[in-house]
Amino acid sequence: MVESQNVTHPNKPPMGIRRLNPLRPGRFVVSGPPASGKSTWIEGRRRPGDLIWDFDVVASAVTRCEMWNRPPEAVDCVTAMRQAFVEWACSVSTNSQIFVIAGNVRSGEFVSRKIGAELIVLRTPRVVCIQRIQNDPARAARRAEQLQAVDDWFGEFGAKQ
Repeated sequence: MVESQNVTHPNKPPMGIRRLNPLRPGRFVVSGPPASGKSTWIEGRRRPGDLIWDFDVVASAVTRCEMWNRPPEAVDCVTAMRQAFVEWACSVSTNSQIFVIAGNVRSGEFVSRKIGAELIVLRTPRVVCIQRIQNDPARAARRAEQLQAVDDWFGEFGAKQ
């Protein structure tokens, strides 16, 4: 389970960013680098029947490929599906919680504003993310790509290493 000091919980959007919809309870956008624990964070909070958008899980289901071993063209398809999910979440009132995983903080900020969700940014140390990727056999096919994504995430979002 992720410790609270490793998570950012902004109650309102950053300065200069306008929330498109009011904050709605039970809606969360979880962001962080690869292998930071986004799915684990959700798993510790979800209830049966909650709605969870996880790009990797959806891509695996659509392509029937093993996790993280998808053809490149699946990215555009799953991205379009996520846009439809977000649009749907904007217009629905539900008793289920809604979770959206966003690896990119800017994307997470946009989606959280759009659907009225709380943005959770995991601050897992870079070295921990790298260890998890190197030790996970399911990530072997795309290990180099995921390690590069960790470096890119920490470089772009200025997180402490």
